[in-house]
Amino acid sequence: MDGFKRDNFQRRYPGSAFPVVDAMEPSVCDEVRQQVAMRLGGSPVRTGAALVREIAEDATPIPGVDAENDDFDLFRVLDSLALPYSEHVLLNWERFDRLDRIRLRDLREYFSDIWYPGSDDLDVIDLDAGWILSIRHDGGVLVLRLPHDT
Repeated sequence: MDGFKRDNFQRRYPGSAFPVVDAMEPSVCDEVRQQVAMRLGGSPVRTGAALVREIAEDATPIPGVDAENDDFDLFRVLDSLALPYSEHVLLNWERFDRLDRIRLRDLREYFSDIWYPGSDDLDVIDLDAGWILSIRHDGGVLVLRLPHDT
C-alpha cells in the first residue's frame, strides 16, 4: 500500500494506528496469481496484466453499487450477493505484483482511507470463499466468483 495513504490516515486520525496491512512477498504474489489463473481455467502461466484483463472481462457489474457513495458498505455488498467471506482478504493494486493482506473488517471500516476514487483500481480477493470484487477507479463494483480448486 502506498505510504502516502498511511500519512493521510495519520493526519485524519491523529494518534490512531493505521490498520495492519501485510505486504506479500513477490513469491506469494506469484503463487496467488497462479492460483487465481488456475481457478479461472487454462494455464496458470499468465502475466499479471493478462490475468487482470481476464478478471475485468469475466466479472459481472453489480447494479446500483457505487464505491464512491458515502453509504458504500463491503459487508452489505457481500451479503446481497450471498458471498461468504473470510477474516482476511488480499488487495491487488496492480498486476498481482503488489498484494496486501488485511482484515476484511478493517478494509470495511477504513475503506475511504484505503481506496481512492479516481486513481485506484482495486481487486479484493477472498481465495478461501472464492470471489473477487473489483472496485474500479470510477466507483463501479464488479464481482467474479472463482470456481473452487478442481
